[in-house]
Amino acid sequence: GNEERRFQGPNYGDNLIEHVMPGSYMKSVQLKGPEPKHFFVGPLARLNVNSKMSTPKAQAALDVFRAGGKPRLSAVDFIEARLIEMLNCAERMAAIAGSELGDGPIRVAVPKVTAGRYVGVIEAPRGILVHDFHTDDDGRISEVNLIVATQNNYDAIDCAVESLARHYLPENDDEQLLNGVEFAMRCFDPCLACATHTAGRMPLTLEMRKGGELVRTIRRGAAS
Repeated sequence: GNEERRFQGPNYGDNLIEHVMPGSYMKSVQLKGPEPKHFFVGPLARLNVNSKMSTPKAQAALDVFRAGGKPRLSAVDFIEARLIEMLNCAERMAAIAGSELGDGPIRVAVPKVTAGRYVGVIEAPRGILVHDFHTDDDGRISEVNLIVATQNNYDAIDCAVESLARHYLPENDDEQLLNGVEFAMRCFDPCLACATHTAGRMPLTLEMRKGGELVRTIRRGAAS
């Protein structure tokens, strides 16, 4: 729960490392340093650092959540954290539903884009997003780099999946193992299409290796 690093969005390249992972289209992201550190983003990360919620029912739920100690680091804690934030959103929507949301134009004037670099960093429901664009003299994108929440959570997802697999593997129940691994992944609400820039599908293949040697394969659906 302590602050590890603070930096401005355009300087993300000086503070974060993107790793090309063997066997994956997704890059993992870690904090730079003598020993790179992994981290996670999203609702659980926010509730580990935020001291209070803006609505009473969500605050009461946060107090119960915090009673279990801080920081909360289990993948399952993501579910409870997400529910607390959803409760906060529901209370806020109910509060503003009867009021005028705005009386001005909803379109924003866009200035002429010139050659340069444009970096945007935002906290989305799934976690931090980084969009980094370079444009030419005509305002056309010449280079782009995206870091999405699922990439930031790659290492945490990997650890959760490994932990579940080690727990269920000795029981020799393929369906239980598949359900456990899928549950561990879903705790993070991953968007694999965003993180890999490919269309996703639900079929699942698990490969268990020992010393690099494939010892067992389990498939669900049409995965091949």
